[in-house]
Amino acid sequence: MANPLLFAPNAIIGSLSVVLIPEMSASMAKKEFEKLNKQLLLGINFAFLISGLFIVAYSSMGSEITSILYKDSESGIYLQIATFSMIPTCMMAITQSALNSIGKEYPSFANYLVGNFFMITAIFILPKFIGIFAVAVATFIGSLISSTLNYLSLRKATGLDSSFAKYAILVIIFVLPCSLLTKWTFGLIAPYMPKILSVGIALTLGMLCYALLCLITNVLNVRGVILERFAKLKTRKA
Repeated sequence: MANPLLFAPNAIIGSLSVVLIPEMSASMAKKEFEKLNKQLLLGINFAFLISGLFIVAYSSMGSEITSILYKDSESGIYLQIATFSMIPTCMMAITQSALNSIGKEYPSFANYLVGNFFMITAIFILPKFIGIFAVAVATFIGSLISSTLNYLSLRKATGLDSSFAKYAILVIIFVLPCSLLTKWTFGLIAPYMPKILSVGIALTLGMLCYALLCLITNVLNVRGVILERFAKLKTRKA
């Protein structure tokens, strides 16, 4: 019951990948590595940004969300624990698409197999220690290994730097207070209104707070992207 919710960010990130693939392929063909790396960093930072938004929701309101959707709160406990695996999972998704778009399908596939090997190994070893949560931890381990190998492959192929790491740290820092704000807001208003409305208001406030923090710190370089797109539009009209 939790897995469809956990993979929700991948649908959004997958849409971005479809948009970026032609641009990255063209940049690679022209050997414009600086431009290519900017596109890669945009995709990776966007993956972190979206992951953080969902983590705010799931880590604070996991049980309440699954209670509304499935009439079951236990799956929500799993959702709250497993939600942090979304960061490396989303990173893996965007970096795999990037490798495929620049003609590095074999390293992409090999990195995926290595990550899955460690994930399956962890699934066999961990259940006796942490039960069903072994799946969440194993997914985190496998996707972290695959995404790290993907980054190393991209670094070798294009010279991609690790500046995205600071944005990942910022996202994690922003998630914590926003999750607490969401939970505190729900506890404050829940006794006075229907549960679904309380959850909606709390999630809206927490996610808006997260979005505001990301905008203030320019995590995704939104201003730069808008100016770049506007410049391209003016050039085409001219």
